[in-house]
Amino acid sequence: TSRDNARTPMQWSAEDGAGFNKGTPWLKINENYKTVNVKAEAEREDGVLAFWRRMIALRKSDKALAEGSFEMLYAGSRVYAFARELDGRRLISVCNMSGKASRLPKAIGGYDKLLVSSYNDAGDKLKPFEFRLYEGETAK
Repeated sequence: TSRDNARTPMQWSAEDGAGFNKGTPWLKINENYKTVNVKAEAEREDGVLAFWRRMIALRKSDKALAEGSFEMLYAGSRVYAFARELDGRRLISVCNMSGKASRLPKAIGGYDKLLVSSYNDAGDKLKPFEFRLYEGETAK
């Protein structure tokens, strides 16, 4: 009847109490706080925080992401893909929403250049929970 079993205090650092507080929190701190915490994540160039910083900067600098027209390209059971287009610039977002590797759908059409990936080594298949952003061919 409570959501508390799914919550833990914010893990700020590897310090005692996860850097959350010096006392004993009423919710248990996750045992992984020494390796999974904000300080450790901020120091990683390939971490989730760095990825989101890149994505936010790209969204602020590229109007096609924020204001472009939307076109659904593919909505499968595992992979979701759509395009945003503005002033002749077409961006294609592809996301594998599952824990299994998946093929890139042919329905996304042509794409020229990989702009961002949630993995450092984008291959032929989408890795589990991988996101990619491509600069694509403008729709005809």
